[in-house]
Amino acid sequence: MLKILPKDRLAIFFFYDAQGIADPYVIDLIKGLNTIAGRLLVVVNGELTPQSAEEIAPLADEIFCRPNVGFDAWAYKDAFEHIGWDELRKYKEVVYCNATVYGPVFPFSEMFDRMAEKEDLDFWGITFHPDLMTKDTLNPLGYIPEHIQHYFVVYRQKFTAAPELKDYWDHLPPIRNYAETVGLHETVFTKHFADMGFKWDTYIRYDQAVESTNYILMFEPLKAITKYRSPVIKRKIFFLDPRFTLINSMGERIPALLDYLRDNKLYDTGIIYRNIIRTSNQADFIDALNFRCIVPENARLTKKPEADYGARTALITLQDSSEESRARAEEAAAHMPRGAEIIPLTNVPDNTEEFFQQLKKAAREREFVCVCNCAVVAERRHSTSGKSLATSQIRALLATRKTVCNIIDSFDAQPFYGLLVPMYPLTLEFGAHWHDRWQGTYQEVRALTEALDISVPFCEEKYPAVPYFSCFWMRSAALLPLLSDESALSRLVGEPISVLRRIYPLAVQRFGYSPGYVTTDQLAGHQFSALFYYAENLSRINVSLDSLVKKIAAEQGIEI
Repeated sequence: MLKILPKDRLAIFFFYDAQGIADPYVIDLIKGLNTIAGRLLVVVNGELTPQSAEEIAPLADEIFCRPNVGFDAWAYKDAFEHIGWDELRKYKEVVYCNATVYGPVFPFSEMFDRMAEKEDLDFWGITFHPDLMTKDTLNPLGYIPEHIQHYFVVYRQKFTAAPELKDYWDHLPPIRNYAETVGLHETVFTKHFADMGFKWDTYIRYDQAVESTNYILMFEPLKAITKYRSPVIKRKIFFLDPRFTLINSMGERIPALLDYLRDNKLYDTGIIYRNIIRTSNQADFIDALNFRCIVPENARLTKKPEADYGARTALITLQDSSEESRARAEEAAAHMPRGAEIIPLTNVPDNTEEFFQQLKKAAREREFVCVCNCAVVAERRHSTSGKSLATSQIRALLATRKTVCNIIDSFDAQPFYGLLVPMYPLTLEFGAHWHDRWQGTYQEVRALTEALDISVPFCEEKYPAVPYFSCFWMRSAALLPLLSDESALSRLVGEPISVLRRIYPLAVQRFGYSPGYVTTDQLAGHQFSALFYYAENLSRINVSLDSLVKKIAAEQGIEI
């Protein structure tokens, strides 16, 4: 067994953030590396904020900032040259890794002690990717060979001393995008040196047929921890494109992983939530984290006294002068817990100064506020579809007093919920707009978020969790920063309501919270039926759906 002390290791940690912010998970990784390495170089693509630089400085021997080019591969190349190959060769092990993982879940020392038993290795990593016979790669071999996944790699001294290694890095091709860093470097490196006779292995080894996956850290993350004691969790699983999730599961594995980490106190899941909410498109992480609440209409989730809820909540009803609208507002108010504040606004549109002032006042006085649009839209006054829409939107938020209490319990159970909105309407009238839910507002929303400094990732191809008809529950703390900014508030007044409704979920995310969807148990059955109808008919008329599924499966090496 090799005897390698921390002082005999050099660690190189690569980090990039679009805003130059080192979130707590980055600090945790650096601290973890310090336990196994006597020297630590932090390589930053781009810049660091002064606060982040101040947090990292005491933990690193050096911070090396470079232009944001070449992705991680060229960051390592430049780091090697910055340190100097003669200096690198003095260390018994050189570790390089990046910030695409969370950890350590278990101490890194446990992994290094285990790998020290394999004395004959030249280089090693945490996980491997098996052979994948796909042409969808830039690898010059035309397929993906078995390789170490390069988020964490360790070189032994005899490998670092090999002139072939320096030659490889000296001639690394330009890397301009993610596909090139994988196809021209990550999937090339292992086989390139194995063919020369160098020996490699990984800490986690598994039988692909037994585990039914070729990427255990991505698609069986809980098993990677419980069975193989992986010290890290892949960040990408929390914002993975749903098509890759659905080809491997129903999406149930990520919430199960988070529950396990929390219940066993292995890792602070709040660190994960904060980082993902700050850096990812909410359309992606809402799906991955399953931020969709289904609450009972006629049963309570907890046994707390109803009075506890009334003191924490307020309801703002938006109504017109019609009898139907007034009746809806009265019914909505009747379903609030006793002691809740009721604020009826008649003929007050939700883009006016009066509305925003009332919303701000309610948010300052109560922990949770419900906004309920009870107005009757003229063109839908005699439409059964329109009436169904109005009923379902309100029912999702205020079906019964038990529903309201259960929604507050859901906020309490998930402290990162900032906004809960009804599911997108599923009648055919709105189903026709399923793939155009910006409805022509994207450029206006983009301009307004820039004016309000709401700097969160969103794009025209994906949709935020919008309260399409001004019906939503909010955690007051999630929107108060916006409502309390007088210049921002004056900017909101008079904006088209269709734009404002799309600002709320983005603003909530800007202030560290997430939007999500809410429905009741009884509504969910109808919504499931509607979704199943759309899916079934789509599969009948869209022949490309079958080919899409097969293409994704082929990319993942899955037979269907």
